[in-house]
Amino acid sequence: MSVHVSLAWAGARQFFPVHKMRAFHKLVGSVVSLAALVHTIGHYINYTALSDSSKVYGEDTRSIADYALGSLTGFTGNLMLLAMLPVVGLALEVVRRRIRFEVFWCSHHLFVLIFVLLLLHDDGFWLWFLIPGRHYTQL
Repeated sequence: MSVHVSLAWAGARQFFPVHKMRAFHKLVGSVVSLAALVHTIGHYINYTALSDSSKVYGEDTRSIADYALGSLTGFTGNLMLLAMLPVVGLALEVVRRRIRFEVFWCSHHLFVLIFVLLLLHDDGFWLWFLIPGRHYTQL
């Protein structure tokens, strides 16, 4: 059963434009992109504060890059954000009209890399991956 059919059964059509799958896809993509950007900015603000506080208290100083890239979580998070750039950039209406559809379509398949990175990024993400991952592999 597809997501839009499930939402229709749940009476969610009044809240989500599921009858317009393209609009719904754009809405989800926009929300995920914005949330990822805000999440990343929050981490970098935290890294800056941690870096500054270690200088004040005379502790071993770590740079912002050490905090951002020094762990598997930070490294995969930054890679995910970089992988999202072509997906989002090539999906913009202005760009899509000027390029071939295949470029847009291939860039959207970076979601496979993003999902792999998410599985490495967060120990609990596999729970969120079960249903969409199973659906994708059965197409």
